[in-house]
Amino acid sequence: MTCLPLKHKASADEERQLPIVHVLSGFLGAGKTTFLKAWLEFLNSRERFTGVIQNEFGEVDLDSLCLKGETQVEAIDEGCVCCSLADSLRPGLLRLMQTTPAEQFILETTGVADPGNVITSLTALNDIVTPGLVITLVDSYDLVTHPLQWDDCHRQQIEAADILIASKADAVEESQLKELIKKL
Repeated sequence: MTCLPLKHKASADEERQLPIVHVLSGFLGAGKTTFLKAWLEFLNSRERFTGVIQNEFGEVDLDSLCLKGETQVEAIDEGCVCCSLADSLRPGLLRLMQTTPAEQFILETTGVADPGNVITSLTALNDIVTPGLVITLVDSYDLVTHPLQWDDCHRQQIEAADILIASKADAVEESQLKELIKKL
């Protein structure tokens, strides 16, 4: 039996499709918001509309002001979603899901967040979302010029990543970049 267009009845599994939440992490100044803007432009141009949750550590939410436009942004301010604001994630996601009919969301963490803790929080929300990829931006210039600054926070972000993106790669020599990539 063939299914006519618009006559398809979704199965229970298909109806249970929950939005995916990808985690975008990276240390302070790695270029998360710049990358996020480019990623959203790419997705929006292909009609893959995506909501964003931004976790700002300071009191001024400059990043979400820069991202407003075609993208719905929910800001979770004044703390880190991986620890002190984990309880704010559910209501923030629910508000965003009510206003954005998106199949996926991107959670941009603070520069000091531990993505492993964020994934644990998202896993606890498996009744409303499906955890997606952890994408971590590493500042090539910073890690090449200050190799001793690979602290626990850097390591946690790198180790939790499904995808690593070397930002500011044009600011280092090719041989330095190759060595950094090998180390990563």
